[in-house]
Amino acid sequence: MKVMGKDVQEDGPCGHSEVLAVLYGLIKTPERTSLHISKNACICPDCHTVISVLSNVEKGLISCRDIRSIHTFSEGKCCCGS
Repeated sequence: MKVMGKDVQEDGPCGHSEVLAVLYGLIKTPERTSLHISKNACICPDCHTVISVLSNVEKGLISCRDIRSIHTFSEGKCCCGS
């Protein structure tokens, strides 16, 4: 699978479900709607990058709670600084 132009191993522990959830939310909600996603594992670096880019493109707020923290993405930046 390619994410952001890079090859990503598909058989790893991350099924990239949070990216799929964000994409589904962007398709099914009006523009600039805040999205709130919960995940019962840590967000992988690839998903973190993709969600960051999506928040910049869509100009909306995306929050994603994982087992460690809540990541709030806005205008291409995450509150965690990554």
